[in-house]
Amino acid sequence: MLRGLWLRRVSFLLCLLVVLYGILQPVPSRQLFVNSDKIIHVLAFICLALTARIAVPQGNWIWLVIFCLAPLLEYLQGQLSPLRSYSLEDGYANVVGVLIALIFVKLHQKYQSGSVRSKQ
Repeated sequence: MLRGLWLRRVSFLLCLLVVLYGILQPVPSRQLFVNSDKIIHVLAFICLALTARIAVPQGNWIWLVIFCLAPLLEYLQGQLSPLRSYSLEDGYANVVGVLIALIFVKLHQKYQSGSVRSKQ
């Protein structure tokens, strides 16, 4: 049991480090196509929120933390990296990623509880 919890928390920390590296690197990454960075922001925060939820399965407070981190990390990017700037759209993309993860988890929970009831 502890081994599984440890693995889930390490997975979250690794995901957090990757997201932090991507957001706080000094030079922005190259755009593959128009607004490709928004898709990357959404995907990164879906992964971050899901791994956070898996790492802290009993704590609904983790959603509040991740929701606060989403725009805050974008703001910090503009403050800490001289060649980067704060983008409101990127902050929104971060929040959308968290919302998608939350919807996914709630739908999964609803499906799981529905399938348990139908088997009884």
